Amino acid sequence: MTNKIRFLGAILSSIFIILAPVTNAISDEMKINVKIKKFNSNELTELLVGNSYPLGGTSLDNSKGAFYFASDTELLIRWEGKKGKGKWSANNKSQFCYTQSLWSGEECITLLENISSGGYIHIFDGKNRVLKPDALRKGNLVD
Repeated sequence: MTNKIRFLGAILSSIFIILAPVTNAISDEMKINVKIKKFNSNELTELLVGNSYPLGGTSLDNSKGAFYFASDTELLIRWEGKKGKGKWSANNKSQFCYTQSLWSGEECITLLENISSGGYIHIFDGKNRVLKPDALRKGNLVD
């Protein structure tokens, strides 16, 4: 009986080890309980170019920083009082990816339209943030 219990415990542990990564791999979009719309690259570019975008808050009024999308390839960034420049592009996965001068490496943000209550859903580093409908504002608010 003891060997059967050990064997059963080993099987259950193995199943947990196998299934844990699968559970963690479920996309962030699936965890959101609101009606959303994904953007294609053209829609996302049209939405962002010429606008400022909050970083670390729900709007530009309460954010730690901002992006300004100067063109379909160039951006300006302000983060906690420091300013920089960067490059960006949109893809058909409702993401914009960027590199910039304040820290190294490429990062991608998923941006979804929040059809349920207006505004947007911002997904970065596995965390969802609800942006207010007026989160994106016309013009360069980085400078």
